[in-house]
This record gives sequence, C-alpha cells and structure tokens, in this order.
Amino acid sequence: MICLKANIPKQLLKVNDELKAIYHSENSICIWIFKTRNERDKFMDETVGMKKNERENHFINIYKKKPQLEVEVQSVRVKGLEPPSR
Repeated sequence: MICLKANIPKQLLKVNDELKAIYHSENSICIWIFKTRNERDKFMDETVGMKKNERENHFINIYKKKPQLEVEVQSVRVKGLEPPSR
C-alpha cells in the first residue's frame, strides 16, 4: 500500500468510497465519482488500458460530465519505495 499525504477536499470525503474510481498517471491522480457502484464498475471495465485523456473523454461522452475540481500538488516524495522487480 502507498499512502500520499494530501489535504482532501471535504466534499470528496463525504462521497461513499464505492462510488469512486481512482486512476493515476505519472503526473496526476484522478478520482472519478459515480451515482451508483454499477456505473463505477462499468466505467472501470470500459476504460481498461486507456490513457488519462482517453478516459476523461470517455467519461465526458458517456456520463455527460466534465471534471469539477482540479487540485495541483507540487511535489510528492516517498521514502524507501522501490518498484517491484520482474
């Protein structure tokens, strides 16, 4: 498990975790919020292997929503984290 310390907006804390899909790229973490768990699961299945922009466009086109909140994080440092060896 990796924990990134952050000041999470209160409105996000109020949302049931089962309604959130969380993805990351090398420079961002995106949290998608859905009305139902089935919607969330469907989105996750439909967007397997997509890049951030593809996933965002899919969300906008299918769910007719645009991202509502953008938070910029300047720097995250994780001590002792090594990528898994293959």
